[in-house]
Amino acid sequence: MAIRNLYVFKSSGLLLFHKDYQSVSVDSNLVSGFFSAIQSFAETLLQEKETELHSMNLGKYTFIFHSEDDLEITTVIVVDDIKKDQENAKRIIDALNKILKEKRSVIETFKGNLEDFSDITQKLDEIVKPETLDKRAIKALWE
Repeated sequence: MAIRNLYVFKSSGLLLFHKDYQSVSVDSNLVSGFFSAIQSFAETLLQEKETELHSMNLGKYTFIFHSEDDLEITTVIVVDDIKKDQENAKRIIDALNKILKEKRSVIETFKGNLEDFSDITQKLDEIVKPETLDKRAIKALWE
């Protein structure tokens, strides 16, 4: 499988959306808090507010981070192989950001109800067509 998980959280660490492309389920609220804490740690360590984490390796997996400053959100995609999966992750992030920009007012007033973003999976699947991704990603996304 190429793409494992997708998480979107506010700069506060509050989870907005997640999608698992594997059978293993984890507590996505804990995961988004963990990613938010890592970003805060990097900013504190380097004493720069504009410090952005782009990727992180843990074992055989790579976590690709993308911050969308105007929405004050961060997207994290967990992939198997950064060299092979980075372009697919970028396409997914671009599609996701397009959807989330339409939900700006929901993001700004978000209080933790994940149902506010329940339509994202369908919209994401409509935008990210199989022909725009390589075969490894297609297998992961549409198995």
